[in-house]
Amino acid sequence: MRAIVHIGAPKTGSTSIQSFLRRNRDALRAQGFVVPHDHFGVAPPHDFAAAALAHIDRQLIRPRQRVHFNMPTLEAQRAATADTVARLADIAANAKEGEVALISSEHLMAWLKEPETVAGAVAFFKSHFSDVRYVMYFRPQPGRLLSGYSEAVKLGGTQTLRDFCEVRIREVENNVNNTLNYAHTAELWADAAGKDKVTVRLLERGMLRGDALIPDFAAECGINTKPLRRPPKMNQSLSREALELVRALNEQMKRTFKPGKPNQLYAALAKTIAKGSKQGGARLELDPDQADRLDAAVFESNERLRRAFFPDQKTLFNPRPGMPSPDMMPSEARPSTGTLIKELFYRAVPSQRPAHAAQITYEGADITSRASGSPSGSWTSKSETSLTGALIASLASRAFPKVRASDAVAEELSAAVLEALAKRRSVIASAAADDGNSDDDALLDDAPPDPADDDAEPTALEPERHPHTASQ
Repeated sequence: MRAIVHIGAPKTGSTSIQSFLRRNRDALRAQGFVVPHDHFGVAPPHDFAAAALAHIDRQLIRPRQRVHFNMPTLEAQRAATADTVARLADIAANAKEGEVALISSEHLMAWLKEPETVAGAVAFFKSHFSDVRYVMYFRPQPGRLLSGYSEAVKLGGTQTLRDFCEVRIREVENNVNNTLNYAHTAELWADAAGKDKVTVRLLERGMLRGDALIPDFAAECGINTKPLRRPPKMNQSLSREALELVRALNEQMKRTFKPGKPNQLYAALAKTIAKGSKQGGARLELDPDQADRLDAAVFESNERLRRAFFPDQKTLFNPRPGMPSPDMMPSEARPSTGTLIKELFYRAVPSQRPAHAAQITYEGADITSRASGSPSGSWTSKSETSLTGALIASLASRAFPKVRASDAVAEELSAAVLEALAKRRSVIASAAADDGNSDDDALLDDAPPDPADDDAEPTALEPERHPHTASQ
């Protein structure tokens, strides 16, 4: 039996592909494609990577992965993935002539980064299938980096965009992190499986069949999409303003009290911000200087990948257009976090804006004040109110003394937060922002990339639910 294994990369629409396979499992079977599944719909993506590591007696690399996926020991890892391994064996043993197994796991690329572990994964799949082809997608590195920052903030990060990008760009410049070294990743899999067994696709305008991810993936597999359903919009990206709001919230409040015990107040506030992010706003953009440095740092890697897999193209990705001004003004001219959040609140609840309050607008990537009577670009703020943990605690105790964990209650809490803050003209509310998707994200059939980055953890706004994870 043949198999097609989609291995990522992270942040390139893995959730979309997995949703597509899950929603069309029966219809795909009628076309000769078999999707491994459990009672949740499709086999957990991380199971394949964990099983491949166990196949060569290797544990999950990072301790927090072991905690999050409830696989503290190698024995627990084998036990947790036993059903998925047995399902693959059953599919292969009972396959009809010409049937093809379809598997998607971005964790295979995110977790397996050494020649030994990649070779172990290839051996694992060879033990079940006679012929295996690996499909991987890469997106331009700037978009990948920005998507990583967005996810880091959703997971509780407090770094500014510039600081986050600076660390990652220096890692690339010093060759200490190969996440954005796409040639290195493709070469690992080509060396282990054979170049003829590896297909590289580019998540880039004009380079996808149907100019979108799902039609391109389907064409690569030989799937007829006409009778199939497209996945819905999922894990919607936050705009720059909303991310700044969440980042400020992270500075004052923990996302979880301890592993497996989420902070329900945080979840309610984050959900409120996510709702507001659907209304319109600016998207993340790299500082021009950092963008130039990133381009230079990945140039040689991109050229290697182009020569190996896209020799007829002049460049790997489309040339990057001129970048706008930095995402924030120089620090001496930058409005405080509290002022920014206050403005976002006024946008969410316009009736609460005092008549004399300055109107803050976002022009390009700069934050400027357009206070009545002030010179263009000047900043005035006579009543700045910084976000403080004490304020949050006070509002929390007044608005909802008993916090319970359920979606319905979370909705009520979100409404309560808005109402309480509106009465007090305070600082936390949803940002008036759109989905904040980059052009790359728009290729994902309205379903942005999967939240599983190198550690493949759930987002703060959309917790992962699966029996292998630690109890909630």
